[in-house]
Amino acid sequence: TTTMEVFIDVGGGTADIAIRHSSEFLVLDSIRVAGNTFFNFTKKSLEQDLEGTSEFKKQLLRLLIKHTETLGNEVNGHSQSMDLKKYYSNFGLGTFYSLAINSLSDETFKTREGKVLKEGMGKSSYQRYRSRLFFRHILAYALLQACAAAVDNQVAPEDGIKLILGGNAWGLMLFAELPRSSKKLKEEAQQILRLLKSRLLRSVADDERQYLEGLEIFGVELLNENTLSKAKTDVAVGALNTDNDERNDTDKTLPYSGITVRNLRINKFEPTTIQWRDRWGFEEFKDKLGFMDQITTTQFEQPKGLRTPLDSVLSVFTCLGNVSSNTEDNMPGETWRDINAELCENIARLKGNRLKASPINHFLSAVLYPEDEQRDFLDTLAEENGSYKTKRR
Repeated sequence: TTTMEVFIDVGGGTADIAIRHSSEFLVLDSIRVAGNTFFNFTKKSLEQDLEGTSEFKKQLLRLLIKHTETLGNEVNGHSQSMDLKKYYSNFGLGTFYSLAINSLSDETFKTREGKVLKEGMGKSSYQRYRSRLFFRHILAYALLQACAAAVDNQVAPEDGIKLILGGNAWGLMLFAELPRSSKKLKEEAQQILRLLKSRLLRSVADDERQYLEGLEIFGVELLNENTLSKAKTDVAVGALNTDNDERNDTDKTLPYSGITVRNLRINKFEPTTIQWRDRWGFEEFKDKLGFMDQITTTQFEQPKGLRTPLDSVLSVFTCLGNVSSNTEDNMPGETWRDINAELCENIARLKGNRLKASPINHFLSAVLYPEDEQRDFLDTLAEENGSYKTKRR
């Protein structure tokens, strides 16, 4: 009862999140930002020869291919062409990586990992930049849900938040030049929580402030910190079923909106405000608005001239990509206009009685990390921060 436990299980397709306090689960959620996402921007780095790619190729080969601890101009006695594609062209980079990693002992991986961390990804590396942002975004999303759960349930855990991190994807931290270290991840989480609280405290009532102000990071348990394979079998809560069509406990564990949505008009009810700490669900809308069988019409218009985030909490996710100051947002105003438009359009499409992902989930899973690789707002952020450069002439 003295802690709020935040489980984050990062697999290949999703990162599953569970928040528990006093034996009760307060949130079960899932975002489409996971291993597959990581390898999508990794593939882009390789194919477009972005900043730091040559160093990244060398380190990836050093990690995955046998007998490359003394990697120079040759690998296994052959001239080193740095052509990684020949290894993964038949079944994809992610699959190749998984197969290669599974063939290594924990001790071998740890030795090679240490050498990669020592040499790094290279100056202004695109891979390092996007990898760091990837892990920070997962932590920020889970901590935002924890903040909402604390305020909504009036929970003030004496010792604060304990993060329990499982899943194979945490083994990819070396490409962010982050060691597999609970201590290092605690430092990251503390900074992220401070940023979140600085934004969220602007919009809470006086009697709610205590539940947010007192939140701190109590500790971090990284399940694969000492043994790489441990995270494969010691996943904290197993595979979480967070599909609204199949879940039986939607009322008590629905995720929160994450952003404040003002002047949302559903059917013929008066416009209402959905707070960031309100659960995103049809029954919750009924409680707020009145009886209805389903949502038939939704009106939500984007405010004019929005070149700043629709909600200030969104800027936390972009501040985390500012290499000179993680407290300032340097995403261009034109890009925020496009991001806001996508968010507003998604909110305006509410229909039926089984709501899709919350606004903050859509923001992360579909806007910042889209399946359409042609439009990538995070590459714009990388360019602003000096890490989206091609070396090709």
